[in-house]
Amino acid sequence: MVLSDRTIKEEIAARRIVIEPLDEECFQPASVDAYLKGKGA
Repeated sequence: MVLSDRTIKEEIAARRIVIEPLDEECFQPASVDAYLKGKGA
């Protein structure tokens, strides 16, 4: 499924998608950039 940034934001507001912590700078036209860190990072 492909969601637009607008739809992603709507789904986050409705709590159907949860991204924590959420940084507005991570939004792209049809995605959210995510960075994974291990313990101690």
